[in-house]
Amino acid sequence: MPHSIDALLPSLQSLGIWTYWIVGAASMLEAFFLTGVIVPGTLVVDAAGILAQRGYVGFFDMTWFVAIGSILGNEMGFWVGRWGSGPLFRRFDPDSSKAFRKARDLCDRRGGLALVVGRFLGPVSGFVPLAAALAGMEPRRFRIWNVVGSVPYALGHLAFGYFFGDILARLGPATTRIAIFVAAAAVLLAVLIYVVVKLERNLPALLSIGGSYLAALGERPKIRAWRDRHPATVAFLAARVDRGRFLGLPATLIAVAFVYVLTVYLDTVFDFLGSASVVQMDRNVAALMHLFRNPLLIHLAAYVTAFGIWQAVTLVLVATVASLWLAGRGALAVGMITSIVGNVITVAILKMAFHRARPDLAYFVETSGSFPSGHAAISVACYGMLAYVAWRVRLIGPLVAALLALIVAFLIGLSRLYLIEHYLSDVLNGYLVGAMWLLIGVSVGEWLRSRQVHRSLPKLLPPAPRRVARWGATAVWAAALVGCVVVAISYHKALTPPAAPEKAAPVADLSTFFASAGLPGQIQGIDGRAEAPINLVLLAKDRSALSDALKEAGMVTTDSATLSSLLNAVLAELSGKPDPRAPAMPAFWNGTANRMTWVRARPEDGVHKRHLLRVWPTDRRGPDGRAIFVASAGYADAQPWAAVEDMDAKVDRDRDWVVQALSASGQVAKTMRAALPKGDAARKGRWTSDGAAAVVVLK
Repeated sequence: MPHSIDALLPSLQSLGIWTYWIVGAASMLEAFFLTGVIVPGTLVVDAAGILAQRGYVGFFDMTWFVAIGSILGNEMGFWVGRWGSGPLFRRFDPDSSKAFRKARDLCDRRGGLALVVGRFLGPVSGFVPLAAALAGMEPRRFRIWNVVGSVPYALGHLAFGYFFGDILARLGPATTRIAIFVAAAAVLLAVLIYVVVKLERNLPALLSIGGSYLAALGERPKIRAWRDRHPATVAFLAARVDRGRFLGLPATLIAVAFVYVLTVYLDTVFDFLGSASVVQMDRNVAALMHLFRNPLLIHLAAYVTAFGIWQAVTLVLVATVASLWLAGRGALAVGMITSIVGNVITVAILKMAFHRARPDLAYFVETSGSFPSGHAAISVACYGMLAYVAWRVRLIGPLVAALLALIVAFLIGLSRLYLIEHYLSDVLNGYLVGAMWLLIGVSVGEWLRSRQVHRSLPKLLPPAPRRVARWGATAVWAAALVGCVVVAISYHKALTPPAAPEKAAPVADLSTFFASAGLPGQIQGIDGRAEAPINLVLLAKDRSALSDALKEAGMVTTDSATLSSLLNAVLAELSGKPDPRAPAMPAFWNGTANRMTWVRARPEDGVHKRHLLRVWPTDRRGPDGRAIFVASAGYADAQPWAAVEDMDAKVDRDRDWVVQALSASGQVAKTMRAALPKGDAARKGRWTSDGAAAVVVLK
């Protein structure tokens, strides 16, 4: 399921007219008590409100879809209670569900009004129609209150999303994106906690309700006749959903999860092999990490990444197996070994098969292939399995286990990206490989355990006395943790030598600059998508001279992306005095991020829409020895949740303004034009241009 509004927005935006149907379906599924625990319908509706604020969907059209979806979901819950209450509750006591008890009390106190109020009470909302049916509410009365209650629900949540979207629009591009990046992590964590808690509290009751209702349906004459005609099929399906055996429902759920992860894994492999945009995005992310390289963060990333090398993993494996041996939990020990060993062998084979070179900007020298990331894979296969083992032996709860596993995997993967030892697709693919072996390890451990329980087989490892097991496990883990810390502190590899500066190549004919130099004529966002053309070629003595000229022309640099600058930008926007110098998202040209970003300082410019000039130095020089810089001038219309700014399609207007401003300040020696490469001059739906970059030689 989607985890946050930040994750939902681009997906919903890309669906077009289907957005209405998807949001309506989410509203319906959350209103039905059997699916409402899992489907975040309200979150989807809030996201739709943000899209309405942006003009991607109609507010009132969306209101009808949300309202009708909510009505249909409540109708399903009501008629389940009407048709199946007799046989259903002979097998299930509804009072065992806290949410149902609250819904029943609400119906007793409020009557039909409960269908209005209950929609805003989270997990209780799905049980209100069921409680109304059991209370004997007439269908006609229920239907009236159901329709009445759907309207404030739809309008309220869409209006909330609309208001939230307006706040995001005011916060500006870079400020909002970086703030959302931090906020999205917090929202993701909060939603994960919320979903796990809801599942932990309500899933047993829902499974019991679902099982009871299915059993009741199975007693109907037509279904019973079908069962009598197909006993083998019925026996097979019943065995697959048997919660009392591992090879029943647990194995079925693990198999479904494995098939899903395998499908996503194959999709990432096909993207890597056949999608140029994925490869370009990998390079852009690596260039961005290089741009933000910091000595302190490099040391921190090196400490974190050391927990994914073989020495640290071996210490964790030995400590885990020894602890499980002392506790007589041999089945889990075999599962742990299977997960780690299988993962290591698989990653080694895949690295040799794909043989992808490491990023040129890597901090440490690595000799193995880049795809997939072994660190990312082992972070899931080893530490995910460790968290599972800790839950199975009742050291921690399932919520804490899941969160710890996610945090460790995220940090190790992030360290590989920051050190530029891997591309983004390497890390994501490694996560998927590790997830498959985690599922296999869990399956092996639980299968062995189930054989011991159901067949009364002896344990693989006899348990030691409780006191010996406790103190032995403590000593082993203390030694392992000390060893891991020593490994992290002493972790060091040969550093990748810095690239030798290339000798500046002269360009004799500036009008054929792009063709003669073989350089691209467009810039890209971090996602690899073409964003705008290069429409300026600037020649100056050096970077300092270019900066002085742009200042004289009335431009100012944007601030660097620091905590202070981001806070200042937020305060400026909230106070109604937007700061046009707020940090901007970087763009990429020829595999590098822009080194300078200038903005046309005008009082009416904020950070949501402003005139930006991104500048890149090149290794070329003009006929008279002046350094050549390329730049892209455009009017940025930034959507807060997008990966890049949406540039105004008429890019020539900002190009011409920059040339005029430089000329008016008396700094231009001469101007000419350089033809852009074919295909970069104009892009239907992205930008239109006369097909040339203005060449400006500064005095």
